[in-house]
Amino acid sequence: MPTLHSHCVSTEASRVKTDTLTQPEQRAPLADAGLRLVGTAALKSLPSDHAGMLLLRQACVAQAALVAEAMRLQVRLKQDGRCDPIKSMTGASSLERAAAELAELVRMLDERLSTEASR
Repeated sequence: MPTLHSHCVSTEASRVKTDTLTQPEQRAPLADAGLRLVGTAALKSLPSDHAGMLLLRQACVAQAALVAEAMRLQVRLKQDGRCDPIKSMTGASSLERAAAELAELVRMLDERLSTEASR
């Protein structure tokens, strides 16, 4: 099923508007990401077009897309009466693991940007 999975991911990726990722935002990008980042408040002192802030927003969007796609895949599998073989063996689907790993990277970037902002 790799072809189906690749098709689903590429279809979802094509729906995401990339032009908004490069546009500076006036507020912290993480308010609704559910990532509970501790440095978000300190990031107000960095310019919104700071390279790290742009990267942080892009990573948050990508992480949210992974979570959403994992949920959609789980619903589709349940409707079809199937299970994800990776999830049944490891406890998490590959999309769920990727989302968790990206969330950890986002938290690390948040901490690094927070340190930079406090200087």
